[in-house]
Amino acid sequence: MIEHHKPSQKELTQSHLEAMRNAGLPNSRQLDHNKTVGGHTGRKMISHLSEDVIRLTGDITLAQEKILGIKRKKA
Repeated sequence: MIEHHKPSQKELTQSHLEAMRNAGLPNSRQLDHNKTVGGHTGRKMISHLSEDVIRLTGDITLAQEKILGIKRKKA
């Protein structure tokens, strides 16, 4: 029987921060600071991620359009 290693909260945070760093996103302390200053950090991060998704898939969802502020031409 294989024992599955359940990562501790500290390990999860470390790997999460590492992943964010690799993605070129600011660390959580900067995020907290931004949150208190402007409050737009969440949206900014989502828009970065959305842009990546669009770049990878070439597809754009309605939610991403809203976040990125893209206006569709009405036919």
